[in-house]
Amino acid sequence: MERIERHDVTVRLLFTFLTCGLYGLYWMAQITDDVHKLSGKPQCASGKKAVLFSVITCSIYMFYWIYKIGGELTEVRRNNGLVPDAVPNSTYKWIIIITTFLSTMVSALEVLGEMPESFYENINDPEAAMVFLITLCAAVLVAFVVQIVLSVILLWVVYNRSEASPKTRYVLMFLMRTHIFTLGFLQASLNDIADAQEDGIIPTKSV
Repeated sequence: MERIERHDVTVRLLFTFLTCGLYGLYWMAQITDDVHKLSGKPQCASGKKAVLFSVITCSIYMFYWIYKIGGELTEVRRNNGLVPDAVPNSTYKWIIIITTFLSTMVSALEVLGEMPESFYENINDPEAAMVFLITLCAAVLVAFVVQIVLSVILLWVVYNRSEASPKTRYVLMFLMRTHIFTLGFLQASLNDIADAQEDGIIPTKSV
């Protein structure tokens, strides 16, 4: 097995946020190539092609990619005596909780942004201000309820999944939450393999 490099998940998440997702495409390509390098049996396109297909299909290809690359990575881990998923359930739980509140805030802001300008014209009027406040609270409540439902589904999958492979979980996280965190889960799993290689648990060969 070829040796792979370890990459800081936090730094890569930060770069992805700061570049509005552009760095995430590079990250996606690198993860793909690393997994293919480890498995030797690619189940999807190469890194550059995966990014290209994702851009062309407006991210639709990413759902296929995350399922296939997640399964491929799981097989690599199993074949080398590692648990299928390096990320503990508690980490998934806290990420789901954090993104629930973040998604609620974003959804509420989107609702306010879509309101007509006439809605804000008489905001200084007490009655208009009350209508504005009620509308805002309703938007936040609806967004929160929707996000809670999605979170419950995700938490159920995390703690009651019927298969050890995390690929279905990756797809659901990708579907219901930002794909950035899903990339982080994949990278954490790759980092675990890199550490095992460094410690000599997994033998490596010269390139």
